[in-house]
Amino acid sequence: MKTFVTQCRDCMCAAVLVTAMITATIIMWYFILIGSNPFQQMEPTRLYDANGVERTQFAPGDWVYVKRQTCLSKSTAVTQSGALFDADRHVLITVTPGFSSAILPTGCTVAGTAFAIPDRLPPGQYDYRVTINFQDNLIGRSQAISLPAVTLRVK
Repeated sequence: MKTFVTQCRDCMCAAVLVTAMITATIIMWYFILIGSNPFQQMEPTRLYDANGVERTQFAPGDWVYVKRQTCLSKSTAVTQSGALFDADRHVLITVTPGFSSAILPTGCTVAGTAFAIPDRLPPGQYDYRVTINFQDNLIGRSQAISLPAVTLRVK
């Protein structure tokens, strides 16, 4: 038969073991579920035409090349989608191509996308807005960030 001291010592060992298991489980789930944001934009976005000339005014049918320097804390697979926002009419206008995918390396790099100004887009001022989807955890839960918009004018 166990003494009272032996029973208490067994209970304390069990309590410590259960506490350690719960703590380890919480830490494990934290690392699996919680992602971080590896993106930092370091340089303002710039717009270029098909000849590589920086500009902010374009005509319908023109191709717009958008470049930004981005720094990442780790290599990340991304899917990027962009749209033009017409502030006067309060609508988002899909541009072609609608999205692109890439693997961006660790460190700083200049990355860009291109899109065509829709042929019958009315003249005016538009914001080009970009959303980047990425996975930065182990369970496949996607995260998204919106990059700062850049303004352009359609003539």
